[in-house]
Amino acid sequence: MTGILLGQEVRKRKTPQEKIAIIQQTM
Repeated sequence: MTGILLGQEVRKRKTPQEKIAIIQQTM
């Protein structure tokens, strides 16, 4: 489930920093 949410977020913002921040928040 988190993978799908991460995928959607990555589509919205393609910055790697944002991606890392989102992953840290989910964990």
